[in-house]
Amino acid sequence: MDRQVNGAGENFYKVRKDIDVLRRDIGKLTASLQSDAGDAAHHVSDEIAEKVHELRGRVDELTTELSAKGRDVRHMTEQRIQERPLTSVAVAAAAGFFLGKLLRRPA
Repeated sequence: MDRQVNGAGENFYKVRKDIDVLRRDIGKLTASLQSDAGDAAHHVSDEIAEKVHELRGRVDELTTELSAKGRDVRHMTEQRIQERPLTSVAVAAAAGFFLGKLLRRPA
């Protein structure tokens, strides 16, 4: 009977020791996973920042391009008005008349 008690005590001690080893391993694994997740998040964050930078550059290019086209259209319009001033006044008056009719509230 003493042997069984001693054997059970030894088994309990071994199991306890194995549990302690498992706890340490789980702690190391958790730390490793957190580090890997942090690295992955940092990598994704860097990629997002790079894409945002690229998009900002593209937006700047498009803004410059649209601004230039707007200036071209304004210049062409001014040129047409100078070439045909009476026609321009007639078109503007007609446009104002129709807009007034469309926007007038019914009585």
